[in-house]
Amino acid sequence: ILSDLFRMADSKYEGEINKEQFMKVVGRLKTDLTDNVFLEMFYNIDTSLNGLISRDEFLEFSIAYGGCSDAK
Repeated sequence: ILSDLFRMADSKYEGEINKEQFMKVVGRLKTDLTDNVFLEMFYNIDTSLNGLISRDEFLEFSIAYGGCSDAK
């Protein structure tokens, strides 16, 4: 399911998403989390520190924190 979020954010199929794309998709989730928490998540997922989340970075996060092993 978490990998579906990445696919939704990566609408141009570039293999990576920027902060704005990430925020747009996670903003659709019905949570009580603040934008600051979502930004913190973005920066924790972006392990290469290039300002983008790659598909691999997102899947690593999904497996570690979401229990998702969906590598489609």
